[in-house]
Amino acid sequence: MADRAHIYVLRLEHLHLKEWGAKAKEGDETAKLVLSLARKALSHLRTEPWGCACCDREFLADDDVPKAFIVLIPPSDDPEKVKTSMGMVCRECSVRDDQWIIHQGIHRKGLSDAPARPGDSIH
Repeated sequence: MADRAHIYVLRLEHLHLKEWGAKAKEGDETAKLVLSLARKALSHLRTEPWGCACCDREFLADDDVPKAFIVLIPPSDDPEKVKTSMGMVCRECSVRDDQWIIHQGIHRKGLSDAPARPGDSIH
């Protein structure tokens, strides 16, 4: 099971962000990485075209930001060199459950080399 990827859904809702923030403050490296990736993606949103990982919708205006992120973290012995993949999720798609978001986003945008497998950890 150690060679399986971990898939996370980060929702930009107050309580969800608060949970992830608490984990990061406690030293959880995964939480720190996921939050860092989301911050980077939001900063690049103004300079690069991005679309929803689950549908064809593009984020066009400054107030049009993703409401969730899908993050795929493959196993790595060196946390500094881990190659992650991430997709942004629009407001309409973010109301769906995590399984739907993961299925749509990962398979549609090719966030992983292979489809999610039964042994993959989904968080």
